[in-house]
Amino acid sequence: LNATPTGAQLIVLAGSRAAGLGRLFNDTDAPGDGTVCIWETQLPGLADHRVLPVSHTGLILSRAAAGMAAAFLRQGRFPA
Repeated sequence: LNATPTGAQLIVLAGSRAAGLGRLFNDTDAPGDGTVCIWETQLPGLADHRVLPVSHTGLILSRAAAGMAAAFLRQGRFPA
């Protein structure tokens, strides 16, 4: 993905807790969730980007992530 599609708002929630099986396949020491490095989530043209202290799988189960996504859908931005 090189750019945000025209007329679309793209948000990213990234995790910073390197845990789980992804660590076995990730050959970098860069900060991330054990599967994806934070730098890989910082795409051009994002409407918003946040890093939460959860693992890759933890993002799916995170109340904070769900709350941020819901706030974005309601208000067009993540909460402060």
